[in-house]
Amino acid sequence: MADLLSKLKLGGLDKKKILMIAAIGVAILYLDFAVVLKLQLKWIKNTSPKIVKLSKDIADLNKELANTRNLQDKEAKIRQKAASKGKKIISAEEIPLLLQHISDIANKNNANMAKMTPAKDKESKPKAPKNGSAAAAAASFGQATITLDLSCSYHNLGKFINDLENLQEFVAVEEMKITHGADDYVRQNVSLTLKTNVRK
Repeated sequence: MADLLSKLKLGGLDKKKILMIAAIGVAILYLDFAVVLKLQLKWIKNTSPKIVKLSKDIADLNKELANTRNLQDKEAKIRQKAASKGKKIISAEEIPLLLQHISDIANKNNANMAKMTPAKDKESKPKAPKNGSAAAAAASFGQATITLDLSCSYHNLGKFINDLENLQEFVAVEEMKITHGADDYVRQNVSLTLKTNVRK
């Protein structure tokens, strides 16, 4: 092989010149990998977290916008439903009056009320985006939850719920749990969760 290289003349280049060109080529390749590629890898390493963070921010923003749209749609439906039934959306100051109405309805229907607990809905105040304009419209109303523990017959329970639905204020039964009464087989123990809309 050495004899063959010594005999070959490629465009007047001898073995030493070919080896020099090859060495220069190897050096250029090494510099490309060692310097350029290293800089590219460093740039990718520094950029990747920024891309991940940007993607997360975009996903969070899209989720927040979807939640805001859902709240706006929910508010519009609630107002439309209340208006179609001639229902009144109360203010926070009117909640005690609503509780009194519910208590009166329970007494009217022979439903013994053991406990009545009002509470603000945790989801009634969504987190506002930085611009604040969309959230301001969506946050113009909230919901209040009222939990009741009653003891009554099935028949009286039906009348009680019917009277609740006929209230001027908007009240909806969200959850209901019925268990047999221990002392009186005719009367049932009822746990009700009511929700009403509240203007802010």
